[in-house]
Amino acid sequence: MKTKKVVAAFLTLVMVLGSSAAIFAKDWSGQQSFSDVETSHWAHGYVENLKARNIIGGYPDGTFRPDNLLKRSHTAKMIALAAVLNHENKTADFSDVPKDSEFTAYIAALVDAGAVQGFTDGTFRPRNDIKRSHAAKIITKAFGLEIGTLEVNFLDLPSDPVLANAINVLASNGIVKGYDNGNYFRPDDYTNRAQFAKMLCIAIAVAS
Repeated sequence: MKTKKVVAAFLTLVMVLGSSAAIFAKDWSGQQSFSDVETSHWAHGYVENLKARNIIGGYPDGTFRPDNLLKRSHTAKMIALAAVLNHENKTADFSDVPKDSEFTAYIAALVDAGAVQGFTDGTFRPRNDIKRSHAAKIITKAFGLEIGTLEVNFLDLPSDPVLANAINVLASNGIVKGYDNGNYFRPDDYTNRAQFAKMLCIAIAVAS
């Protein structure tokens, strides 16, 4: 039985890497779209990939700010675009998301996909930083991902079963690995823009 699990995990990893190879086949080493993501940066390929897909555009000063924590509004836009969700002419129904906000349509698309619900007070809190567990949930729901066959052994899964399942889905598909030899996911930590770029790129590969 143990041998079968190892084989299954290996085959899943091969499929993930195969999909990733198709997604990342282009050599990005000669391209630098953002002044603060040099070709030597560990996330360079992921960032360039998202830029080429028009999923990210960076800031007016030509930076991407990879170490900045990711806002919930930016998360919504990036995921909606990456998952190719229909967002045209949509408007989010949250008290703190203006109808004319550049993010309202993307947030509304995620609501329609069942990927976000907002908070009990009727807010979305677009300016808040996104927690790793919440990012995992939105990615899982938006892409319609299901549990994979890679073994997951996180010791700090949240008590919320929806969040816990989303984290397991991402990890079992090779989208996230965790910390401390893969034993901890740190669900309440916030994710930065470079880390999220990697998660999103691999999610695209897995869903393709």
